[in-house]
Amino acid sequence: MSLETAPTANLCGRTLDGKYALERFVAKGGYGAVYKGTHLALDCPVAVKVLVTPERYQGPMRARFLATFKQEARTVAALRHPAIVRVYDSGATDDGEAYMVMEWLDGVTLEEDLRHRARGRSPREALGLLRPVFDAIACAHEAGVAHRDLKPANVMVTPARRGEAPARVLDFGVARVMDPDEEAGTGFTRTSSEWSSFSLSHAAPEQVGRTRTGAWTDVHALALLLIEVLTGSRAYKGETSVDLYAAITARIRPTPGSTGLDTGQWERVLARALALTPSERHRDAGALLAELDATLDDAQRAWERIENAPRPSRSPASVT
Repeated sequence: MSLETAPTANLCGRTLDGKYALERFVAKGGYGAVYKGTHLALDCPVAVKVLVTPERYQGPMRARFLATFKQEARTVAALRHPAIVRVYDSGATDDGEAYMVMEWLDGVTLEEDLRHRARGRSPREALGLLRPVFDAIACAHEAGVAHRDLKPANVMVTPARRGEAPARVLDFGVARVMDPDEEAGTGFTRTSSEWSSFSLSHAAPEQVGRTRTGAWTDVHALALLLIEVLTGSRAYKGETSVDLYAAITARIRPTPGSTGLDTGQWERVLARALALTPSERHRDAGALLAELDATLDDAQRAWERIENAPRPSRSPASVT
């Protein structure tokens, strides 16, 4: 069942539990559809994410799927961080699908921001924009939660307001609660999950290989986000899924240097974060952010040397 034909794709005009009036369809992805609505009692905008359960999930499997969604709501609600979208409520539609009510954010996704920019940002600008995201994921990791689907479409760039983060993390829809002291492996341990969802354009090697995911998967994704903000273009390039699989598992990693961009010591830091073997990466988002901060001045100087270097003048055509 696709989101276009599912009942949840036609909920505009409906009111859930007498509290949330759904006004317009906003987005779809993975197993959910998102609507902009109004909290009737408070007369304020909210985002409502409605689960779409695949038809093949029946009986006990459907029950476990719904339980996972409800666990997501509890997990995100428990993550107290200014750059993580807040969860207000959860419930079920008349059709029996679960829904989650979240704060409504004004702004554009990082995907849209990158699409409309003519060029990338400097290391200082890039980390300044993404620092709240790195810190939010570090907070999640400290709480034993991995996001597992970080990508530009799941980051909202919001207008600067006093006390608010300039970028916020959306959609923990495939978040995973990790076991205490869980460590990254070699990338050969198979996952035991009944279902998984990730975006191929921003997947980690262990995701396409269907092996164990965790904080190390988010480290890889954060490095991709930073590289894309630095360069202004997607790190993994490919016209087809075959091309993307090849890029994701290639020995040459998509660091800034692979595009000709000099970021000094960040080249080494980001190469480690993108390592093919999960155990070779930083242990979590906090460790990656700490190393990026420690080498930020060097990265900025390297970038400025290239940015301020004299451009070769165009030679006049010779006269014969």
